[in-house]
Amino acid sequence: QHCFAQYSFHTMLTSAFSHTDGWHLFTNMVGLFFFGRSLEMAVGSMQLLNIYIASAFAGSALQLYITQRRPREVFLGASGSVYGIMAFEAFRTPWQVVNLWGIVPIPLAALICGLLAYDLQYGNGQYAQGSHLAGAGAGAVAFAMLRASSRV
Repeated sequence: QHCFAQYSFHTMLTSAFSHTDGWHLFTNMVGLFFFGRSLEMAVGSMQLLNIYIASAFAGSALQLYITQRRPREVFLGASGSVYGIMAFEAFRTPWQVVNLWGIVPIPLAALICGLLAYDLQYGNGQYAQGSHLAGAGAGAVAFAMLRASSRV
């Protein structure tokens, strides 16, 4: 059963704090460490948490929609939240250079666009690409809202 049918809406958030294995946890925490630190310095801890939670809910909602015909499918992880934080940072500092795999310098905006393009092109249901896309969308919306209120 879906969390909507069971009124278990909290699982849309708790799934962002659970992971399928150690590698999954590690990769999400590396992304959160590198992108979350700079975002926290720019907007503060509370806004970072708000962006994390909004991206988690958005990612879960789209992934639930995508998998509605597969009710036993499980998806876990902070990827939607991390993509939201990365997208926010890509809008805030698009030309910030990051080193892909530690060696290839690439602008942050190009990195997030490349990751999202990969999800759109090669997403075959083996991972929660809907969570990535919706999380990034939530990060973009959060950026637009904070920019409109002159807090970024």
